[in-house]
Amino acid sequence: MMSPGEFFLMDVADFPFDLFRGGNAQGFQFHEDRAIKDCITYPKEGVTFVRANLTGFSCFNHLTDRMKRQGKNIWKLKRGAVLPSELKLVKDQRRGHEGHYMLAPVKDMPLRKYIGLIEELERDPSKCVKLTPQEIRNGK
Repeated sequence: MMSPGEFFLMDVADFPFDLFRGGNAQGFQFHEDRAIKDCITYPKEGVTFVRANLTGFSCFNHLTDRMKRQGKNIWKLKRGAVLPSELKLVKDQRRGHEGHYMLAPVKDMPLRKYIGLIEELERDPSKCVKLTPQEIRNGK
């Protein structure tokens, strides 16, 4: 259960720093099954919608210990990359979640649209790149 003050909606149009997320060799691996775990969803007229409640696609402003394990595929959302206008950056302020952020929908929207917005970021090499093993070792 979320409490007021646990999440901070950042008023930014682009990423103020690099953000990192694990995935596979092709991308973030943010698909419908994962989105349903990370987001609150509900059915509406036969379509699954995502609730705009400050939760969503998780990422970090640093490489976590788990990300640094050998053989991991880590993706970086580049500082300065412009966010789609339908998404907002949310800072997780809960104790033990330091450096955790989420890309949340600004309003309720179909799940497929939300995933499409994340995929739009993922496919744009000016906004997102896969880290090399050396970059992962160096924490970059």
